[in-house]
Amino acid sequence: MNENTTKNRNETWDDYVWRMMEERSENSIEYDELYEILFNEQISITEARKRLYGVKQSIIARRDNDGSLPDNYLEKETFELKADGSHELVKFITACEEDMKSPDRIMEILGYDYLEWELVSSRHNRWNVYSKADGKQLLYSLRAVVKPRQVQISSEKITEIINSLEIKSKSLKSYNYSEGDFMLEIPMMDVHFNKVSDKRITGFHSDSETIKTEFLSVVKYFLEKAKGKNIEKIIFPIGQDYFNSEAGNMTTAGTPQDNDLPPDLMFEKGTDLLFQAIEMCRKIAPVFIPFVKGNHDTNIAYYACSSLNRMYKYSNIEGVEFDILPKRKYIEYGNCLIGYTHGNKERTRIEKENIMQNEAKEAWGRTCFREWHVGHEHHEEVKELGGIKYRKINSITANDNWHYESGYVGALRMAQAFLWHKNMGLLDIYNCPIIDIES
Repeated sequence: MNENTTKNRNETWDDYVWRMMEERSENSIEYDELYEILFNEQISITEARKRLYGVKQSIIARRDNDGSLPDNYLEKETFELKADGSHELVKFITACEEDMKSPDRIMEILGYDYLEWELVSSRHNRWNVYSKADGKQLLYSLRAVVKPRQVQISSEKITEIINSLEIKSKSLKSYNYSEGDFMLEIPMMDVHFNKVSDKRITGFHSDSETIKTEFLSVVKYFLEKAKGKNIEKIIFPIGQDYFNSEAGNMTTAGTPQDNDLPPDLMFEKGTDLLFQAIEMCRKIAPVFIPFVKGNHDTNIAYYACSSLNRMYKYSNIEGVEFDILPKRKYIEYGNCLIGYTHGNKERTRIEKENIMQNEAKEAWGRTCFREWHVGHEHHEEVKELGGIKYRKINSITANDNWHYESGYVGALRMAQAFLWHKNMGLLDIYNCPIIDIES
């Protein structure tokens, strides 16, 4: 039986979790893998087993105690403006259990811009509402406290950065390109720009400045290695956890992160760093930039990619093309086909099911060298199944305190680039390790 980790449209969150737990053994999923699939958090097998048991008992209790709201439930909605500027409110909403676990989704449902407001706390209850038109309907009673962010990325800040990029675009140079038989792929996976790492604890120092230096040095190294190869195209994906967090110093799912810069400077400096790297590539060959969403920075990385796309679009400069749709990406080059996804959700499904064959049918039929390039796990791993190579890409990021305390240590800090020949496929792999000179 193929592993099915996707929530069906007609399933409630409880039914989905129950099914996943019941089919865990049959689908050969370990407890820690299942917990990460359901709640996007990495914990030990023992701890995952305990927590999943508690989740199962909670589902049983909810099924045994299924209450209903009175007809005047809307009268119980409240709103209070606190002296410190925070809002405390109670609303009845139509949602699902997954929504209630995501701070960003809660803010969206309540109508708050999460770039300007911060979710302090939330509680919810499930209720059944009956109406002649809709019959039985599930509602959530959501009590939440939100407050203005002290340091935020507002819509005005994003506009300011876009305007500054457009000013830079006026001085961009045009380059003449020639045809060739090679494509250079520079997939900078899991950069985690803005991550802080304490060398006394982790063995590595990391902050926004060191990451900037390493990032540009790696891109320069790869471009130097490819000199004289008659490169006609460069693939430079953006996303894949490029930023260490969203604007609230948390991942997209709400996990707190150790960061260096405040959110507005993280976005500004991180976007400018990408601009510098794109310009380095554009001197060599036309650059194609697919956005590949990660799990740390799904939204803010999209804003950065969208801002850069806008700048280049209105600059009338040739040699830069973006694909900013938040979906799996496929790059076809001659006989070569490369698939991109972060790997935090479908890391096993892309190997066990024919995702590439279904989503890129025509390109599959035209090509014979096919690979998936994924990130998320920060280490290299290659396997070949059914005519596809599955390649996990290294990361240049240093471990933070959480990775050290959890025992996720030992992965080689390294970036990789790939030289593809239009007819003969992958001909060379360039490795660029990050070496701490002082150690």
